[in-house]
Amino acid sequence: MSFSDLRSARKSKESKSFVKSVITDAATEDVVITKDTFSAAQDGGSGNSEIVSLENMSVGLPSTLEIRKSAAFGRSMYAKEQFAIGSVLISVKPRIAVLSTAFLDSHCSTCCNPATPAGLKRCTRCRTVWYCDAVFIFFQACQTRDWTLHKHECNALQQWAAVVPSSDLSVPSDAVRCLGRMLWYVQKKGADSAWTKELNMMQSHRASLPSSASESYTHLAHFVVRYLGVGSPSDLANFGLSSAGDLVDLISRFTTNTFTLSSFSLTPIGICVAPVVALANHSCEANAAIVFPFCNTAMQEPQMQLIAIRPILQDEQTHSELVKKPSTKRLRSNSKIPRKRNN
Repeated sequence: MSFSDLRSARKSKESKSFVKSVITDAATEDVVITKDTFSAAQDGGSGNSEIVSLENMSVGLPSTLEIRKSAAFGRSMYAKEQFAIGSVLISVKPRIAVLSTAFLDSHCSTCCNPATPAGLKRCTRCRTVWYCDAVFIFFQACQTRDWTLHKHECNALQQWAAVVPSSDLSVPSDAVRCLGRMLWYVQKKGADSAWTKELNMMQSHRASLPSSASESYTHLAHFVVRYLGVGSPSDLANFGLSSAGDLVDLISRFTTNTFTLSSFSLTPIGICVAPVVALANHSCEANAAIVFPFCNTAMQEPQMQLIAIRPILQDEQTHSELVKKPSTKRLRSNSKIPRKRNN
């Protein structure tokens, strides 16, 4: 499928999605690169800026990109060479990917692929998540590979369903489930792990939040605490958190840096966390877009790619698409997360 086909498919789905693309036809037209354009890109990219070390990240940037910090733009991603339209800037598997509730019974919770003719197998304990029957040579099946995190999630889902007042609320939102997996991963890897350091590198913006957003984050923190089965503030230490404020700060990082998880046909099916991709700021005049292409094997899926949607100059800042931010009510109830805020 060509990039123009992807763009057409995205446009046809805008009315069905809670996010809207800002890619226009003009974004993919031929761009005339002039001396003034190149000078402007250099001034914005290298003037009074310093390179940011990413030694704490287990999945580093490609050698064709780097992160710089400046007073004008903060922490930003820059191209170290020119990219043509359709070039893949970054290709990674998200650290955490969670399906929206509506897709739990139609997609595999590990590779996020839709059900095959053979169908999906449901977890017999929580009876909430489903897995495909894909088995790979020298690798474990999807359900087995997911057990490291799902063994915690499975118990939490059962306990949640046992206390909610209505069957309509028997499955927590994708935001709650994603935060749960993030914290169980911290618990498993430890406070000094690369994963924990990656989380701490993500921008929070908590100090600049309006009071309405702080209230929403507090509500979400309450749901996460119930989901994790945390009985007291001291129990948060098991997840690398020293206080309830640390949890709210993590939620701020989460809402700032979480991406919409899409199928390869651009249908939104959940949310995901990929710290290395989140290093790119967003813009209403983006030069790159995020897609989830089909891979040859489910072991590589979901695969997340940042792709150039117009020519990108050397030393030009790389911006991903800006998408519509959800309402406060939506954040608490259904957790439809914006792509990200700027760094």
